[in-house]
Amino acid sequence: MRNASPSRNAGASRAAAAILAAAAWLAASSCGGGGSDMGGGQSSPAGLKEISPAEYERLTSAPRPATASPDTTDGKQEYLREGLLDGTGDSDRFGVTARRKRVDITFTWPKGEADFWVKVYGREDNELGDFDLDEGEIIQLLGGGKFTVEVYSRRGGGRWRAAYRD
Repeated sequence: MRNASPSRNAGASRAAAAILAAAAWLAASSCGGGGSDMGGGQSSPAGLKEISPAEYERLTSAPRPATASPDTTDGKQEYLREGLLDGTGDSDRFGVTARRKRVDITFTWPKGEADFWVKVYGREDNELGDFDLDEGEIIQLLGGGKFTVEVYSRRGGGRWRAAYRD
């Protein structure tokens, strides 16, 4: 979670950074990262590595459940991913572990202002498809398993969102 207001207490800021570094280390080690190098930062006195805000965001950007809707009775969990592409050539990636045979991902982006595309990669990092979002905002992941989804800009920039249920 990002705080939009600047910190008034430098000591609290350092303590928060240490907590964030510990959380990132835990997230990386629980996801199979094994506590590997966390971005080349300096070691803190507690033996934790300081990491950049971008590295923290990457390490802690696991899909987060969206607000559960009370009328959901099919047992599927809702997920929301979002990001910001700064301009042409910029990209964001996120992982999806599909428990079901079919997962539909619905994308939103600044239609008309930007040309956003999506590449989908399979378990072996093989490209499964390259999709122009202007031709359809829903991409189906079929067969279940692990996928990597890359949202990238061919023109322009802006915020994007991907919502899915699994």
